[in-house]
Amino acid sequence: MDKEKLEKLGFITAKALREKLKDTPEPRNLFGGWLWDNDACIIESGDNWNTAIFALALSCSIAGSGTMAGWRGEEPRKVFYMSDQSSDKEEFLRFSADMCRKTECVPNLVMENLTVFSGIDASLLDTHTQNEFIRFISEQKFDVVVLDDVHNLFDYPGHGGNLYRWWMDITRFLVELRRDATVILTYSPIEGVCDNDYHKTSIDSCLQIDNNKGMVDLTFTKVRMLKSKEAHGSRTVEI
Repeated sequence: MDKEKLEKLGFITAKALREKLKDTPEPRNLFGGWLWDNDACIIESGDNWNTAIFALALSCSIAGSGTMAGWRGEEPRKVFYMSDQSSDKEEFLRFSADMCRKTECVPNLVMENLTVFSGIDASLLDTHTQNEFIRFISEQKFDVVVLDDVHNLFDYPGHGGNLYRWWMDITRFLVELRRDATVILTYSPIEGVCDNDYHKTSIDSCLQIDNNKGMVDLTFTKVRMLKSKEAHGSRTVEI
């Protein structure tokens, strides 16, 4: 089959692909040397509230050039934080102010770069809502999207439910969303996301919080290892 017919069928030669990739910009490091453009990251803990606080602190650090667990943002990034945990705006502002003090971020930068949507209306239960959300994130040019907590935002099927189908639906959403933004999900598992092979195919890194020890394990999946020579194995840091 000649080259013209192959191109009509959507095939691309290795040489043509190399030429296309030559002009692709290098990914930016967004935080701590491990979170990059268009990554997908999971924050795991056995406690919903702890994952929410950790995710909020991470959001403030990324938006306001703060420091967290020894990691620092390269420069302020535009962050969208979505949670069903609290609809009390004053309470959320108090938490945000507290997080700013703890992470040493610049409050004005956080106010400018962090957008919060919280409360019972925060959900991504159906394909239409998910597609509208992806369009919104793309139009508003957010760098990072933090989704807390996937159990509630995506209607966790519970014991005996089809967890594989549930996660595949989330994966479809992730593939579309991370074309425009880096995605951070929080998860309070019965069994860890990074312990299941079908989860690893769509996640670059996993932060597993040990509340008793005050530590967090940063683990890179095979996806990230293929992307970066610097990312290998795991790291444990104090929080």
